[in-house]
Amino acid sequence: MNGDYLTEEITQSADIIEAINQLTETVTSQASANFSEVMIAILTAIYVGATILIWRSNKKSANAATKQVEEMKNIQQQNVNIQLFEKRHDVYSTLNIWHQITKLALSKTILNPSTGDSLAPKRAFTKILYQNTELIFFGRHYENVEEYISSLNYALQKATNNLETADSEEKKKELENIRNGYSHMVYTVSEVVNRTKNERIKIEYAKHIYSSINFSIIISFTDAFLAAVCVVSDYNMNELEKAYKSFDEANILAEMEKMLKL
Repeated sequence: MNGDYLTEEITQSADIIEAINQLTETVTSQASANFSEVMIAILTAIYVGATILIWRSNKKSANAATKQVEEMKNIQQQNVNIQLFEKRHDVYSTLNIWHQITKLALSKTILNPSTGDSLAPKRAFTKILYQNTELIFFGRHYENVEEYISSLNYALQKATNNLETADSEEKKKELENIRNGYSHMVYTVSEVVNRTKNERIKIEYAKHIYSSINFSIIISFTDAFLAAVCVVSDYNMNELEKAYKSFDEANILAEMEKMLKL
């Protein structure tokens, strides 16, 4: 009987040990599974956190880049506006000067210094343009500027030849002053003509910066002014007067001033 009891005890002990082993395996297995889940959760959290940080960093970089691009656009637009203003102002200033010259020439307020009488428009126009070339007023009046320049060049060459053969210092000084005077006149007249031609080209290419204005009126006035500069005839002065009136009635300068204030 003791033997059966002992056998039963051993069997129970084995069952207990097996139960303990099973429990241990179960606990170990659950612990291992729980540990894996915890590690996965931790790694997932780290990944998500890193992703969020990278996203925020990229967003800041993108915002900074966008802001920089906008600033560059603003700077470029400011530069374009400045350049546009300068070009518009340049054209406006030229037309304003030509307008004032024509207005003064047509007003018959320019007087002949020798008689005190008012000069005809073409003589007044010539005097305003070539105010440093007194020979054109007190000597022969040349309508064609090229002809006048040729006559000045001839007089300049003659004065130069006379200077080379002068027999006294006093005569040399006198002839040198005459030669310098002719030289200055040639330069003045040539400069006026060339500058007017260059300004006319510049104005023609400025159509796009004054697109809202009737530019055909501006071109008509410009062409009439240039024609009068080159050939100061009665016909050209009449054409200039017509173009001037159209230019004035259309308030071209006032329209330009409005665009300059934009």
